[in-house]
Amino acid sequence: MGIFKRITDNTISADNLKGLFDEIRMRDEDGQPLSYIDYNNFRLEFRRASLRRDYLEADVRIYVRK
Repeated sequence: MGIFKRITDNTISADNLKGLFDEIRMRDEDGQPLSYIDYNNFRLEFRRASLRRDYLEADVRIYVRK
């Protein structure tokens, strides 16, 4: 039996659409912190990702970071 390593950092670090989709999808559960990207003074949180042929669709919530 393998050891499950819990994700403690939800910052997105993927460099392709499939990787980005996987990172959003595996963190998109009730009660789990969402995947995010910090951009300047903003935090972009992603959920409900759908991988299409040549693009990714997702819901995004944007906050001003404090």
